[in-house]
Amino acid sequence: MSQSQMGLVRRRFCLCVRPVIAVLVAGLVSGAWLEAHAAKIAYIHDGQNKRDTLKLIKILQAQGHEVTVIATPPAANVLTAEQFAAQGYQLLIADENISSGNVGNKFRNSPIPVITWEGFLYSGNRSSFNADTGLNGGTYGSAAEAAAVNGGAGADFGQVVRLTAIEIVNPAHPLAAGLPAGLVDVFDPSHVSPDSGEGNGVITFVGRRTLIPEAVGVAVVPGFPNGYAIMAVDAGVLNADGTTNRARWVHLPWNDTDPAERVMIEPSFFLFEAAVAWALNLPQPTKIYDLQPLPGGFMPTNTVISFSVDKTTAAGSSVTPSGIRLKLNGVDVSGDLVIQDGGSRWNVSYNRPLAANRMCVIVASATAADGGFSARQTEIDTFDPANFTFEAEDFNFTDPYPGGTPGQFFDTIVLCDTIGGGTPNCYFDRVGTQGIDKNEINNVVTVLVPQTNEVYRYGPGVGTRDEFVDTFVTGDVVVRQKHQQAGLPDYDVRNIVTGEWLNYTRTFPAGTYHVYARMAAPGPFTVQLDFVDNPASEVQNLTKIGRFVGPATAGYQFVPLTDDAGVAPLVVAFDGTVKTIRVTALSDGMVLNYFMLVPTAAPVNEPPSVAITSPADGASLAEGDTVILAAQVNDDGTITNVQFFAGTAEPLTLIGQTNRAPFSVAYQLPRLGGVHTYILRVVATDDGGLSGQAEVRVKVTDPALRFVSTAVGNGADVQLNEYNNTPQDTASNGPQLNARTAATVNEVIALRFDLTGYPLGQLRDVSLNLINFRNNGQRLLHFYGVLDGTVGLDNNGYTPGFTDNTWDEASPELRYSTMPGLYYDGEPTQGYDTNRIVDLGTLMMHGTKGEPEVFRSSALTDFLNQSPDPLVTILVDVDTLSTGQSRFASKEATALDGGTPTGEPGTFAPYLMFRVAAVAPPLRIEAITVSATQLTLRWSGGAGPFAIQRKARLEDPWETVQSGLTETTVILPVTGQSGFFRVVGQ
Repeated sequence: MSQSQMGLVRRRFCLCVRPVIAVLVAGLVSGAWLEAHAAKIAYIHDGQNKRDTLKLIKILQAQGHEVTVIATPPAANVLTAEQFAAQGYQLLIADENISSGNVGNKFRNSPIPVITWEGFLYSGNRSSFNADTGLNGGTYGSAAEAAAVNGGAGADFGQVVRLTAIEIVNPAHPLAAGLPAGLVDVFDPSHVSPDSGEGNGVITFVGRRTLIPEAVGVAVVPGFPNGYAIMAVDAGVLNADGTTNRARWVHLPWNDTDPAERVMIEPSFFLFEAAVAWALNLPQPTKIYDLQPLPGGFMPTNTVISFSVDKTTAAGSSVTPSGIRLKLNGVDVSGDLVIQDGGSRWNVSYNRPLAANRMCVIVASATAADGGFSARQTEIDTFDPANFTFEAEDFNFTDPYPGGTPGQFFDTIVLCDTIGGGTPNCYFDRVGTQGIDKNEINNVVTVLVPQTNEVYRYGPGVGTRDEFVDTFVTGDVVVRQKHQQAGLPDYDVRNIVTGEWLNYTRTFPAGTYHVYARMAAPGPFTVQLDFVDNPASEVQNLTKIGRFVGPATAGYQFVPLTDDAGVAPLVVAFDGTVKTIRVTALSDGMVLNYFMLVPTAAPVNEPPSVAITSPADGASLAEGDTVILAAQVNDDGTITNVQFFAGTAEPLTLIGQTNRAPFSVAYQLPRLGGVHTYILRVVATDDGGLSGQAEVRVKVTDPALRFVSTAVGNGADVQLNEYNNTPQDTASNGPQLNARTAATVNEVIALRFDLTGYPLGQLRDVSLNLINFRNNGQRLLHFYGVLDGTVGLDNNGYTPGFTDNTWDEASPELRYSTMPGLYYDGEPTQGYDTNRIVDLGTLMMHGTKGEPEVFRSSALTDFLNQSPDPLVTILVDVDTLSTGQSRFASKEATALDGGTPTGEPGTFAPYLMFRVAAVAPPLRIEAITVSATQLTLRWSGGAGPFAIQRKARLEDPWETVQSGLTETTVILPVTGQSGFFRVVGQ
């Protein structure tokens, strides 16, 4: 592919109004006018990006807070409040959708303020504001039902369904947000919910029955006066457990969910801003109403922006027109606002035309005289609906499936939902070939058999799933016209994990384009775009285009294609011919909807090309060595900076930088002990802000370690199969070794290591390492040592009986029944010759392809230390009952599953790793002195720490009387019955 066909172009990022490159994602819109209100906030939710409270994240971002969205599950993502505080967080917000058990009591008596609307965070010992025991709570069908619990005192925690309103009972409190006493709808009562069980509103609450007296009720569940829907607990009050409350705590009323079921409305946003201000001890906020337009896409350029602002806050502070501001993509355009007097409010509008084909992040704010502050954010775009798009779910397929030609695609695409597929020009139920059209790693099955069209790519068989890429109906609120007209849903690709990829072949229109991904992500994300050649072949070469990079999103948004740092936007040039693009996930959890090409006339700028010239990828280096990390860097402009990074895991450590050739740095590899894979990376930046990078991975080893694999000397490895109700058990000899325990099959791995030349008694820090041939499931591996001289039982009629030294993996007579240490009984059980094996222990495997499973145990070290023979045999099986195999590379493997051969046989072989201990000088007792009732021993040689042992008679066992001695002299009490003493070293 020529440079003219795939050139990269500098993007002059003209978003909405004028060129701006600082604002790429929603939320990065803070400026000097927000700094006084900004705090570091951890917002914890379930990571699905579907809840209506994502509107609240937008408010926090609009206010300029540094917001980190933390997804749970897994529960491990939720730290204790003390840990969050130690990381500099100033406020914790726990959404209702977290599953309360993931938080538990981690936020009890938090040192920093907490805001939550999870009604089950007050059960058990999770809260310090009520009793730890004797509590009753749950989900209630009515307020009356909740009020009747505990003998009429009311439930202690939980939620009430089919309610849209709360009742303000303490309107003077700052958490009331200036709302009047009485009923206030927080969910839209007119919304028709498809969920008849919970309805269009669910109110969470804290029961008053065992609450501390200082817990202030601001609003209650209508009809349940002891159920606090809004509650405030101040710092400094006495908790129920006698401790002093360390920080403010706020409970708010929502059980939020998918907006299709429940829709939060404006009073909720006033209450939320009031809660944030009170928790952070800020002035009561202003109020902004009805920011228009609502988030949406493909807006006309003459779209008017409008909102209104109360003239006074709930605290009585005035708001003047000079305190009303508007920013578009970080640019203050307040000077163009039209502000009109609307009585108790200011009515504000912005009528300037918006630029075409741009994203636009709109932030409106209002500041009162006392510093009270409010902000709202909405995102729109003015993209042309005619812009070329390709859907994430429309990746390449194989036709017919199975057995057909992979790499198939459509240029003229129609929408359909024909179950089983086959409709011309429609991707519905088409199946891609693994390793050619796609790389699907985790095979998550969240819908086993679709009832309708909720799964887009399932497969031609109605009852059998063939396509494991998860393509489900989108949660994107912006529904494009083509789907509305067809009356068919839009789809996403979900359950994405690192390393998965999809290929898209199209006739991309000629021109130069910005590329956008329409996507959502629960955490920081990176997605790479590459050009692909040979899309119908297993051997595909990639040419990198750029990356989509960003933090966690608040719902779906457009993310521009940029350089690796996510800073300099790129433009891709197409020549109107057929091209294939690969989309690769470099992080977990993204949801991909579609990709769009937006025309641009930006000038061309190629990113720097970087090639590491030293050391070589895959090089083996020793700890303590000084390595020269050097790179060849080229650019069509000027290189402004070259940075060098090193480390074993992200984030890598910056070890040097320069802006002039030669581009190199000397780096001494640290002494970490063991074997580690080091990533060495070089990142170059040019005068246009574009970056290019290259990296190599090297193996860094402690020079004192020794390695012996099954490919060394008389080593061997084999898979042995035992099948139910058949005498024909077979051997396997290939690039992979499989272990499995299932209802009808048992597969065991046998390994032999040749340790000739090593002093077995001096081996230390021993580990046995099996390299995952593919991504395996997490299962429990069990290891057994076969005693020296063990002979195969031949209990299936085969001869000869092999010994642990003589079994031959290539022999046709090697069977489960002839392998030393195994016992064949015709049943798929783990049959062992229990008199001739040693249990070495177990290991829960992680299953990552290419990574070793590292087994260590004192029993393994003892087994080798005590072996009289340098040929040792070890058996491996799986203790987890599963139909799936655990696949490991054998000594014959030259590549891992699906890979191009990358090494000689033995490269991926199972291996032992160990150190050889130095031989200590002989241990000798040099002097014995008896004085009255004391015995003094002095000795030399050996290696400490030492122990002193005694026994009264020769036939008695030795008993340790002192241990841990580091000196070579000891004084012992003795009597006439003392008997015999000895010194024992290491």
